[in-house]
Formats: sequence, structure tokens, C-alpha cells
Amino acid sequence: PLQVYYAQEYRPHTIYAFLVCAGMYVSLRALDEGTRKYWIATVVIGVLAFYAYYFSAVYLVCMNVFALVNFNRYRHRVKAWTLSQVAILLLIIPPALMARTVWNTHTSAAEHWFPHPTLKTIVLTVKNMYAGYSADVPLYWTLFAVGVSMLLVGVYAARKQYRALSFLLCLSFVPMLLQIVVWATQDFAFYTYRIQLAYAAPIYILMGLGVSTLRLRWMQVGVVGLFSILTFPALQDTYRQNIHPVWNHVIGARYKVDSRAAAQWVKTDWQDGDVVAHLCTFSFSPFKNHYLPDAPQWVMSLSEADRTELLRSYPDPDMWETIGFMPRPAEVIIRDATRVWYVESWWEVGQEIPRMREFRGWLTARGELVETREFDGVKVFLIELR
Repeated sequence: PLQVYYAQEYRPHTIYAFLVCAGMYVSLRALDEGTRKYWIATVVIGVLAFYAYYFSAVYLVCMNVFALVNFNRYRHRVKAWTLSQVAILLLIIPPALMARTVWNTHTSAAEHWFPHPTLKTIVLTVKNMYAGYSADVPLYWTLFAVGVSMLLVGVYAARKQYRALSFLLCLSFVPMLLQIVVWATQDFAFYTYRIQLAYAAPIYILMGLGVSTLRLRWMQVGVVGLFSILTFPALQDTYRQNIHPVWNHVIGARYKVDSRAAAQWVKTDWQDGDVVAHLCTFSFSPFKNHYLPDAPQWVMSLSEADRTELLRSYPDPDMWETIGFMPRPAEVIIRDATRVWYVESWWEVGQEIPRMREFRGWLTARGELVETREFDGVKVFLIELR
């Protein structure tokens, strides 16, 4: 369910997870076999992964941890491994410099979005890897119990296979521990469950090892059958957007509002002189980048506080202006307009905040409300200006 949730997003997490998993595979093959094609693949995929997502740095570090703890086995590959890692470091200098700039900007922010992770966060991460963000408590804890039980059996079964077990642990739990240590030393934290997608693969493999070591065939079938049956309602929760209401259980996951249908309605009744005003960036991005790219539209502000609030979370006005997220004064938006499509959504779907009434009131005081339509997680108001 967790993979399905992010596979439906137009964001870097799926390609990042794929590249990291591919990087794990080719790096291990390079260390084991030493063939040229795998050394080349190690460099190419390692570089691509970092260009796709800065957090791939965690995987690169943990692959080196694995090589180090298996130094005796791979001492004859030290030169080739070192050259491959140096090549990766040289080729990722441009995005690394960008990553440093982003890091410094986050450091200087006055407000931060995510809580600092703790060891409990690892438990919640693994729970989400099995059950996604389901709000069904008995369901996800049962999946967690079954999954972790088989995982521990798998660890025990692989105890004599030092290389295999160290690889799976170094690329599953070590990345999470490393991130907890890093964020514990910073004023801001950026541990989110989506970043751990790739590290679910070794955890699933450990669980599979556990199932495969069960002596009786009916026990293996029973565990797989139980886990599969319980996964269906978890998947159903994913598609129904039945997301866990507690922030620490989701960290960064957002309800997917129906911007497509809302934008389609706007498009079917669009007239010259219309503009679109958004309460927040949550709806602005899909409207502007996908569904109504040619329509004049902005995020609306009623005071300078709307702009400074955005800059408190990420103090880079040039970036906000470039992507169009910087709020624009309402009087400027409607200056030459005859009608306004006011799009109302919020980060926490269904939450009514004072700003909603304030923005609606400001617009309706300057025109007549013609029609209102409510879609899944988003409302659209058509206002004809005087």
C-alpha cells in the first residue's frame, strides 16, 4: 500500500526508489564479481539516483558502510570500489552544491514542517511499509506483528550468512538510524516515510526469508495467505484516502484532492476576463502546471502576512516567485477581471480556517456569487465582479 500511494504521485519518489534499489543490486554484484559492466552501472546509477533526489546520499553512504563491514571479503576490490565512489562524488558536484544551498535555506527558516525522528519513528516506518497509511488500527498493527515476526525469523535464519545479512541490514535499518542521528543534530528535520521507500525492499526480503524457513508447507501458505488477505483492506484504505489522522503516523503524506474535476468545471465555463484565485499553493500547482496552464491565476493574499508566512517556512523569495507560489495581492488579481474563480483547499482537508471566510468575504463584497461547486477536498466559487 505504501508503494501504491506514492506511485500515483507526479513526484520523484518512485524513480528515486527504483534507482536506489537498482544501485544496491549493481553495487553488490560489482563487489562480488568485479566485472566492468557492474562497476560502470554502479557509477551511472549512483549518479542518476543523486540527481533524482538528494536523499540518495543516504544510500551511497550505507553501501560504503556495507563494504567497510565486509572489508576482509572485499579487500581485493578496494581499488575498484574507491575509484567508483570517487567517480560518483565528482559527477554529483553540481547537485551537491545545490543541495548545500537548499540545506542552508532550511537551516535559516523560522518555522519547520516535520518533527524530529526518534527510535519510535523506525517502528512507524516499518508499520507503514507493511500497511501504508491506513487508519484501521487493528489492521495495521496485525500486519506489523505478522511482518516483523517473519522479519525476525528471517534475521535468525540468515545469522550464519554474514555477507547477506549485513547487506540487508545495512540497506534497511542503517539508513533510518543514520537519518535519525543526522536530524538529531539539526534545528530542522526532514525524515519522511516516502524517503524510506527503497529501504523497504531489503525488509521485504528479510520477511520472505523468514517465511521460507518455516518447516511446514501449510505454515508458509498460511502466513502468506493471511498477510495477503490483510493487505487488501489496507490497499482499499489507500485508494479511498482513509489516511491515518495522527501526524507522526504519516509525516508529509497529503490527502489527494480532486483538482482535475475542479479545473475541468472551470475550463468548461471559461470566459475572457476570467481569473483564478487560489487560497493556497495546494491547488495552485495542479491547476497551473497540468489542467489550466494558460489561465491567468495566482495564489491570493490579503496582507503582507500571507507572504511573510510563506518565507518563514522557506526563506527563498526568488524560488517562490519562479514557481509562482508567492501570494499576489487580491486587488491586483481582480483589477482587470470581470469574473473570479476562487479555488479553496487546504493542507488539512476538511479543516475550516478563519482565512477561508476572510477570503470569501473579501471577494463576495466586491461581486456577486454566481455558483459554488464542491469536489473531493476542494471548493470552487464563481464570483462575478461589479
